[in-house]
Amino acid sequence: MDLRTYFQTTKPAEREEFANTVGAKVDYLYLCSRGTRKPGPELCKRIVAHDARFTLGELRPDIWGDGIDSYAASDDTQPPVGSGPKKKDKLARISA
Repeated sequence: MDLRTYFQTTKPAEREEFANTVGAKVDYLYLCSRGTRKPGPELCKRIVAHDARFTLGELRPDIWGDGIDSYAASDDTQPPVGSGPKKKDKLARISA
């Protein structure tokens, strides 16, 4: 669940109790639910610890991804072994 869905499906009293429990203000959580603000990593962890309907990936996909394995999402751009320039390539002669 994300904060937007939470705000759409809960009553104000429940939101107030939730905000107090996770150490935030309702107004700030509302801004996060609208996309105006982003909850910090520690707040996200407190939210997930308090309510299992939330996941870190849904709260902050820019930090924890959207369920993609971090190894699969690696930004490692090194070419595979043995795929470098050949000796006959002009680039290989220049850089040698």
